Amino acid sequence: MSRDNWERLVAAVRLVAAALRKAQLWEMFHDHSRSSSHSTISSDLSSNSSNENLVFASNNLESHHVPSTMIPSFSRAQLRFVRCPKCASILPLTGYPIYRCGGCDSYKTVQQKKSNLTVNGHPIPDRLVKKAEKVAGPIQPWDYWYDFRAGFWGVMGGRALGIIPPFIQEFNYPMPAHCSGGNTGIFVNGRELHQRDLDLLHGRGLPTDRGKSYTIEMSGRVLDEQTGEELHLGKLAPTVEKVKHGFGMKVPRFYEV
Repeated sequence: MSRDNWERLVAAVRLVAAALRKAQLWEMFHDHSRSSSHSTISSDLSSNSSNENLVFASNNLESHHVPSTMIPSFSRAQLRFVRCPKCASILPLTGYPIYRCGGCDSYKTVQQKKSNLTVNGHPIPDRLVKKAEKVAGPIQPWDYWYDFRAGFWGVMGGRALGIIPPFIQEFNYPMPAHCSGGNTGIFVNGRELHQRDLDLLHGRGLPTDRGKSYTIEMSGRVLDEQTGEELHLGKLAPTVEKVKHGFGMKVPRFYEV
C-alpha cells in the first residue's frame, strides 16, 4: 500500500473512531431515550465488540486484516471500509447497498453478505428474515421448507417441526413435493407427507388412502382435490391464530428426521 493510500486509510479510521466516541457519549447521557433512529454508523460500530480485527475492502472488495495491535482500545469492533474505484476515497460501510462518494460524487454498490437461511430452496436476505420474524418469531439460520398456505414448516428432508402463520410473503416460494422426505403417497398442499405428519393428521381425521391430494388450511379446513369433499380437522394451531404470530423456527438440539 502506498504512503498516500495509507494516510487516507488512517484518516478514515480516525473519523470513524471519532464517530464511535460520539456514539458512546450519546449512549451515556441518553440511555433511557435511546431509539432505533440512532446513526447507522454508530450502530454498525457497536456490534461484534469481541472481534479482534478491522476488515477493509479494496478495489475488488477482497478483505484484508489489520493486526489488533494497530486498533485503539476503544474501537475493538468489526469495521469495514469500501474504497471508491474512481477516486480511491475510503468510505466506511453503513449498511446500505448503494453509496455516494464524497470525493468524486459517484455512486457504487456493495455486494451484500450471503444469507445463511433458505426457504424452499431459496436464500432469504437478512433484511427479509428480520421482517419475517415479526410474524414468525425468532428464526434460526437453517435450510427450511415452508407451507405458505397452512403454515407448516420443517427442515429440508424432514418432517414438520411446527406451525407458524401462513402467507408470510418473504417465504412465498413453491414448496418442493418431496421437501419433507415423505413416502406415504398422500399430498397436502403439494407436499408428500412424512409418516409422522400423516400419523398426526390421521389422529384428527385425515384419511390414509394412498394417492390422495388435499388442500389444508390452518383453520383445519380440508378439501379433497379429487372429489371436492370437505372435511374439518379442528384448528391446527389455535394459539398461533389467537395471538397472530408464531413462536419461531428453531431446530431441536436432538433432532430425528
